[in-house]
Amino acid sequence: GWDSADIRVYAGNRRRPSAVQGGVVIDDQVDPANINLVYESGMIHMGRVWNRYGSPGTSLGDDWSQALAHELGHYLFFLDDDYVGFDAISGQAFALETCTGTAMTDPYRQDYSEFKDAATWLPGCQASLANQTTGRSDWQTVQQFYPALPNPRMNSGPTSLPLALLEVHEAAAQEDSWVLPDAHLYLKDENGARLSPVEGSRAFLFREGVGQARLVDLGRPINDWILAPGVSPGDRVCVFEPRSARTGCKTVLAGDNQELTMATRPGWQPDVVVLPRGGEVVDVDVYGLAAGLDLNARLYSGEGNASSIITLAENAGVYAGTFNLVDVTQDGFVRVWVNEPGSQREVVADYAMGGSPARQRSGYSRQRSGYARQRSGYAPAMSLDGQVILYDAQLVFPENEFYTLQSATAAPPVPSWATPVGLAYRLAKSTSAPDLAGSSLAFSYLESEVPPGEESWLKVFRYDEAAQAWVPLETSVDPSENLAITTVPGAGLYALMSTLELPLSGPGWNLFGYPVGGLPRPVADAMKSIEGYYTVLYWWDANSSIDPWQVYAPDAPAYVNTLDTLAFGRSYWIYLKQDVILRLKGQQPEFLSPEFLFPEFLFRTIGLQAAPQTPPATYYGVIELPAGVTPGQPVTAWIDNVLCGAGQTLMFEGLTVYKVNVLANGEGTPSCGIPGKGVVFQAAGHTLAPQASWDNTKVNPLPLTP
Repeated sequence: GWDSADIRVYAGNRRRPSAVQGGVVIDDQVDPANINLVYESGMIHMGRVWNRYGSPGTSLGDDWSQALAHELGHYLFFLDDDYVGFDAISGQAFALETCTGTAMTDPYRQDYSEFKDAATWLPGCQASLANQTTGRSDWQTVQQFYPALPNPRMNSGPTSLPLALLEVHEAAAQEDSWVLPDAHLYLKDENGARLSPVEGSRAFLFREGVGQARLVDLGRPINDWILAPGVSPGDRVCVFEPRSARTGCKTVLAGDNQELTMATRPGWQPDVVVLPRGGEVVDVDVYGLAAGLDLNARLYSGEGNASSIITLAENAGVYAGTFNLVDVTQDGFVRVWVNEPGSQREVVADYAMGGSPARQRSGYSRQRSGYARQRSGYAPAMSLDGQVILYDAQLVFPENEFYTLQSATAAPPVPSWATPVGLAYRLAKSTSAPDLAGSSLAFSYLESEVPPGEESWLKVFRYDEAAQAWVPLETSVDPSENLAITTVPGAGLYALMSTLELPLSGPGWNLFGYPVGGLPRPVADAMKSIEGYYTVLYWWDANSSIDPWQVYAPDAPAYVNTLDTLAFGRSYWIYLKQDVILRLKGQQPEFLSPEFLFPEFLFRTIGLQAAPQTPPATYYGVIELPAGVTPGQPVTAWIDNVLCGAGQTLMFEGLTVYKVNVLANGEGTPSCGIPGKGVVFQAAGHTLAPQASWDNTKVNPLPLTP
């Protein structure tokens, strides 16, 4: 009954609940208030576990059933999500926080357990999707499609069904169908040690039945194990860890030891791009692999059917092939593997079509159309795992024109200052589909995949092919709904990432506190996001009595840079060339430290009060010492005959060099550095040339001679 089911429950543990809005209809039905909203036959999609925090592998209390109730609101009652707003002028969606007190906003709150009526609908729900498209409240929509219902009233029950309307038929389990008592497989590395795959890992079960092959998406590993419900003798279970080029597969046998070994496959990070030409013809291109491979592919539809195996032909470094399918397929998985003995070099990509693709007409009286039009025209595309939805109220699709959302099997390297959250997704469209520039892309995320404390810093990024860089997009985040929404400029590769942002003003000096806990980070790595936009960085070390000003300049030689790392709670001076946003990678879970969880920021910046208000000017370079003077002698700096700085000569790469920090004019140094003031250097009582002009906007190379 998979094809005709109203509710599908999947084996995967990271599938987000979703439903076709108004999908209970058998024939297409136009909304009376908006002819552009067409309700199509569909279904509800639920993973086997779910909780409000999106932690894979667990259910909390009634979270699963309450999420199902919310999806029934979409499916049976034609209702939209009231936690998503829509700006009719700009055509952009955003996270809406003012439409409260309804199960279509938050199904987990008891005080939100009802639907909103017309009396309580405005003004809080003015910007909601439903109001912008139909002008109706929740109850007005319910009564539009179920006119026999009485006027809305608060309903505290019932606690039991007054009529025996529900029939339960339970199918008996087949004899010996369970190989493992609990169906767990435990992951090991090549040395037999426990292994916990990184974020982005995925697991699948493959079954080669008589006349039919099947793929089951198991979701992602939990720590060092994966659950494979229904696994039978002869099934293959695979775990793919694309970010580490690591895979592991095994054929499960009766009496199995329940262990699956993961091994690194050097060079195996294929970028699989699925390109449907329609529901029955699907192209696949594979990038990023060495030449000369015998590469095969197979497509498994979301309905459970598999295509024949095809061979991918290589041309100019790209492997390509075409699936010519018997049935219309709107979503599915593409498995790609190397055809060689003992090989475990394989990968799986999933995709889903939206818009107006050709629909299946297989003879079922209530055939469900799957993922087409998940939100009746507002969402012409949704990813197969339910994590990403495209919203746009203005799009009109010609017949057989569509969008696709595909999970990426490989993606360009993430910036060093960002942490990926979930998978990357490729958004594409058919040739004559409407332009999607200005549409809204909504990422739902699993809270467990977000670095602690960084939920408010989430942003959607788009990969810029021309610049070869990830570009952050303006993003609206709703932590209560685990939702991040952005406006897209067009087709492309998108990913959700976390990065701490500190806006800094320039040109000029800024003082900022470093907010990332855990181990200190090398300065160059921490400041990577503004590389080329700053000249010098200082930290005043209150514990140093010799030279408390530690300095780092990107272009200075090693002997100048005494500041090696940035550490939590310290304050740093930085000179900027222009306004910038400093983006910092947050603390990684394996390095969580008490000061990150319980910041003592105000108590960790003692040096800020004692430090001079302005950083010094730093001078350095090769020095020619007076006759008879040996390296190691002090070098001093004077302004108007006042000692304002001191350093020492040393040997560097066979040369005698120096570095001196010349203090700024301030408390305790009232006659020292002012921009443009003359600075005189001395060594062993000898005056050196040339005289410098005091400038602390950068480090200053200055060769000195007697």
